[in-house]
Amino acid sequence: GLGSDVRRGAVLYGYAPLMLLQRCLYRDMKGCAADTPWNKCTRSLTLKDRTKAEFFTLPAFGHRNILFNSVATLRPDALKSGFDFATFTITRESTKEIKDILYSLFKEKELQGYTGR
Repeated sequence: GLGSDVRRGAVLYGYAPLMLLQRCLYRDMKGCAADTPWNKCTRSLTLKDRTKAEFFTLPAFGHRNILFNSVATLRPDALKSGFDFATFTITRESTKEIKDILYSLFKEKELQGYTGR
């Protein structure tokens, strides 16, 4: 290992959170009921950059949003790296997509449309 007691983790799968937005984009752009509790909101927005890459938001505490990367990270090679814990973050994937991702992780097959970094 690294010669340390620090636990090492590996990101196996997930869309990387890029930014915590202090204002609710959905509320600002489309409006919503002011009395909607933040933990009951399921509204998401998709934002496009100049290259047409699509980034998505999800609700967060206190009527804020989390902006996620446009491409998910998928790292089947990380299973061999010797780590103490791993993360597998599900945000908007269907049941079929989750099954395909888990299959690819444990069978070490590459899926199209994911970054390996």
